[in-house]
Amino acid sequence: MPTLGELEEQKKLLLAPLLEWTPARRSFREEPEAWSATEVVCHLAKTEATALRAARQNIAQPHEVEKQDRVNVRFLHRLFSTDRRVKVPEIASHVLPENNPDWDQVLTEWQRTRKELETFLSTTPEGLQGGIFRHPSAGWMDLSSMLDFFAVHMQHHCFQLERIAAASSHIL
Repeated sequence: MPTLGELEEQKKLLLAPLLEWTPARRSFREEPEAWSATEVVCHLAKTEATALRAARQNIAQPHEVEKQDRVNVRFLHRLFSTDRRVKVPEIASHVLPENNPDWDQVLTEWQRTRKELETFLSTTPEGLQGGIFRHPSAGWMDLSSMLDFFAVHMQHHCFQLERIAAASSHIL
């Protein structure tokens, strides 16, 4: 399970090159339906905020994490460790980015979510068992799996950001 510090370091590494880009480059899309770099970051922030809201709601009565959930989570982690393109499940459309979101607002929201995560982690009982977040494809995740998901989700979108970087290298 990654620590909050490790997640923050991963986020910092993900954002570092993007902070050097111009707004035009961060808004670049390879295709009309493709996401821009800002939209990728927006999606990451919205996903973490959604998972954290669910975790807060479910912490009082965690769900059983069944064997199939654990298998599905392992599969999801393996899939997200590759550069294979994956569509957001329709049931999770609320984590899709807005069209042309404001970069500064996206960063502010993600930082707010991380502060809330810090508070959540500091007030969560040690040894918490059970599912507190239900991924739409993988199933129930306990706290450790949820934090692992945050890490592998960022890793997965780094592949996408690398593709965007290559395709947008001509934009100043």
